[in-house]
Amino acid sequence: MNRLFFFILPLICIVLMAGCTGHLLPVSNTAQCTRNDYLAIVTIQPQDTLESLARTYLGSEEKAWWIADYNHIQKAEAGQKVVIPLKPLKAGGLQLDGYQTLPVLLFSKITTGAAGAQAISANQFEGQMQFLRDNGYRTVSLNMFYGFLNLEEQLPQKTVIITLDSTQRWVYETAYPILKRQGFTAAVFVSTGRVGKPGAMTWQELSTLSTDGFEIGAAGVSAQKLTLNASNSDPAEYLQNLENEISSSRATIEDHLKTQCFYFAYPGGEMNDLITAMVKQSGYKAAFTRQGGSNPFFVNNYKVHRIVITNSNDAAQMRQNLITQVPAELR
Repeated sequence: MNRLFFFILPLICIVLMAGCTGHLLPVSNTAQCTRNDYLAIVTIQPQDTLESLARTYLGSEEKAWWIADYNHIQKAEAGQKVVIPLKPLKAGGLQLDGYQTLPVLLFSKITTGAAGAQAISANQFEGQMQFLRDNGYRTVSLNMFYGFLNLEEQLPQKTVIITLDSTQRWVYETAYPILKRQGFTAAVFVSTGRVGKPGAMTWQELSTLSTDGFEIGAAGVSAQKLTLNASNSDPAEYLQNLENEISSSRATIEDHLKTQCFYFAYPGGEMNDLITAMVKQSGYKAAFTRQGGSNPFFVNNYKVHRIVITNSNDAAQMRQNLITQVPAELR
């Protein structure tokens, strides 16, 4: 199916569709629309925004970019007709000339002091986030990412996911305000046994992050690598420890934040087939490693790649890390 089809189809729909029927979500009485199962053609009303239209027709304000990109507009203007694609047009990021891949960036520590081998300075981090914003990159929720992996969602071409593996206070006091200024969100993976300890975030602060669109994922209870002493300890004791680290951390997050926790980051990035199987059995939808590389839709959900950003990453390396399209002949 070529690109021309997607430009002709809305015109065909205008002729063929006789009414605005089959709504999956309530539509305001003032909205003027014609729709079928694939597209809605809407006359924008004075009270409408791209976010409100996305919430009404697509079920989430996060999909406002669908309307903006499809119609080549930046904002809703009263009286304008827009086409709203109701289903993904490029599920999995597949196109005739290649496929989409998602960089997931991992920041281990951001400091207001001197940068170290693994820690980057707050100024460096702000500059990197400014670079992302200036070059049109967007962040999405992990649920959207999961939908992409399962061919159920399409994502902006320049999508990047930012992850922070720490329970320490720098996440809330340093990274959070910078990300807010630049218009991004992040996934924060915490070790639940450390929350509320000296130098760590509190559950109230994590709740604030969650309410503000940041996702709180699990990274075990103790922050110890799950492969630690796997060969030296009693097998039954080791399995019980794994169960506690993987399942209990999820239950604790859900209990404190009153929201579901579906994503796990392997502490230290280390895992094996047993650990991966237990993460899956515990109800997580995806898990994140520290293995480098980007993520096309066919990546293993429980072995998602992440690019660790360190003090040695210069501008050229940052650009290399942000490749989002892989050329391929798919005709």
